[in-house]
Amino acid sequence: MAKIGVILTGCGRLDGTDVHEAVLTLLAIEKGGHAAVCLVPDGDQGIVADHAGAELDVPGPARNMLQEAARLAYGTVRALPEVPVRMLDGVILPGGAGSFRSLCCRGGQGIGGGELRDDVRSFLEALLDKGGRIGAVGLASVVLDRLRNRMLRQDPAGLSAEKLEVDPDGATAYCSGMLSARSLGEAGTGIDKLVEWVAGSPATGE
Repeated sequence: MAKIGVILTGCGRLDGTDVHEAVLTLLAIEKGGHAAVCLVPDGDQGIVADHAGAELDVPGPARNMLQEAARLAYGTVRALPEVPVRMLDGVILPGGAGSFRSLCCRGGQGIGGGELRDDVRSFLEALLDKGGRIGAVGLASVVLDRLRNRMLRQDPAGLSAEKLEVDPDGATAYCSGMLSARSLGEAGTGIDKLVEWVAGSPATGE
């Protein structure tokens, strides 16, 4: 059994975590006989969105990531600084715009603005240093690109929803989740593969 951290940034695909991708990830972890640890960085979401009207950056008070993620996670949500990396075998980042709007700093150019937040980068780098694996779903692939200081993927939605893409270093992998899925089941197939890979199984590809 693997213990897998699931990093959330809120509840909602426009300003936090994509609910479908998060639930499918947690379900895949449970089906695989593994344990999920829901983690949230300290602080507020990068923006507040109106999901009914698909309106971004609406006026109003900021939303705390941990409080919002607690709406989504079933059970305890733990602040990122409270969880020692040594207790985890791997980490998965479900997508949603919060994966780059809240895990990256404001400013800079292109999607995600600036670089990864220092606390997020140090946590993920420490996990890689101990031999853990990191998986990303959908828009969270931006986090992998920031972590590796490489060019952003040209078309993250171009990957088949049922396919797992493992990076050449063998330490990070990605599936497109709801970005290219035609159904929840199709997205779940790719996420199932990602979870098992993060847990230590060989990649199965298609």
